[in-house]
Amino acid sequence: MIEQLVLVFVVTFFLGAITTIVGGISLITVPLLILLGLPPVQAIATNRAGLLGMAPGGLFVMNKHHLVDWKLGAFLASFAIVGSFFGARLVLELSQDLIQKIVAVITVVMLVFLLLKHDFGIKNRKVKRTPLVWGVGAAIAFVLGIYGGFYGAGFGTFMTYLLIFVFGETFLQSAGTRKIVGFTMTVAATIVFVLAGVVVWPFALAFMAGAFLGGIVGTTYGIKAGNTWIKYFFAGAVVVMAASLFF
Repeated sequence: MIEQLVLVFVVTFFLGAITTIVGGISLITVPLLILLGLPPVQAIATNRAGLLGMAPGGLFVMNKHHLVDWKLGAFLASFAIVGSFFGARLVLELSQDLIQKIVAVITVVMLVFLLLKHDFGIKNRKVKRTPLVWGVGAAIAFVLGIYGGFYGAGFGTFMTYLLIFVFGETFLQSAGTRKIVGFTMTVAATIVFVLAGVVVWPFALAFMAGAFLGGIVGTTYGIKAGNTWIKYFFAGAVVVMAASLFF
């Protein structure tokens, strides 16, 4: 058991450092927990609880560099949480295989468009945040909440797209603002899983510790790398995520 906990800590530390900016950690950590003997439901629940440790570390570093839009993050989070509560059951009843393939195709299509627009995500675009823009953002956040539910691999990627395309943020800014939404959704999901008694706490706590420290390290070096490098690193992560979802 101790060896397994150490393994979870080490893996989540390195994954936290790598994915804190670009997202996608659950694509690896959920299968890892299943391989360690947890039933799928417990693996997903434990993964969600463990993710509580990832955002605070990254948020702390990003906030110091003024890369977090708290107002925007809180606004989108409120709609995403509502979507997750009301839509999780619907998503769970649909074909997960079909959902994964649809998500994979959309992410790649969006990525191609993003790469063709050279300044998108690199420079901060001055977007006038009219009521229409806020409304579009709220609607998309709600739909993302429905998809995100209590698992939603790729949720962070879509949230990055939303913040860049609709609100004009850079990759680094979106990584900071996105963490507010992801963290609040994770809290909501964890409460449900805790009440259901399906969180395996020894693994969850090892996950939290590793992800917290990894998040700090990854965010620090991600900021130093800059938006240009992060854009192409993000592109590579999206391709890997899409391939894993599709196949």
